[in-house]
Amino acid sequence: MTGTPYAPPVARVGDPAERITEKPQSIRLAVLFLWISMGLAVAMQALRLPGYLQMVRSGAMMPADLAAQIGGTAISCALVVLVAVKIGAGRGWARWIYLALYMLGMAMTVLTLAMMPRMFQYLSAAPIAAASIALQTVLQTTALAAMFVRPSRQWFAARTKS
Repeated sequence: MTGTPYAPPVARVGDPAERITEKPQSIRLAVLFLWISMGLAVAMQALRLPGYLQMVRSGAMMPADLAAQIGGTAISCALVVLVAVKIGAGRGWARWIYLALYMLGMAMTVLTLAMMPRMFQYLSAAPIAAASIALQTVLQTTALAAMFVRPSRQWFAARTKS
C-alpha cells in the first residue's frame, strides 16, 4: 500500500550524523608514540656509533656494513616519520602503509632471531639495547592499534568524506 496517494508520509527520524572534526586522542597518542619510538632508534644508533667506528678501525666491520647500518636506520626512521606526519594530518592511507611496514619489520625480527640465535646472547649482554628494542616494539604496537580503534576509524572516514 505504499504506492497509494492515501499512504501516510514517510520520514526518517533520528539525530543528524555528527561531524567528527577534532582529532581523537587515539590518533594523538599514535603519532606521539611513533615520534618517541623514532627518537629512541636514533638515540640508540648514536650511542652505538663509537663502537661501530672502533670496529671499522680494527677491521672487524667493513665501512660498507656501517654505511648500510646507518642508511637502513635512516630510511626506516624517515618512513615512520612520514607516516606519523601524514597520520596526524588525517591521511588514512598512511596507517595502511604503517601496517605493512610493521608487519614487514616484525617478520624480519622473527626471521633474524630464528636464524641468528646469538642475538639473544647479544641482547642479554646489552640490557640498554634490549630495553630500547622492547620499548620501541611496545610503542609501535600500541600506535598501530590506536590507528585502528573506532574513534580513529571514524575520524579517518569523516576526513575522506569532506
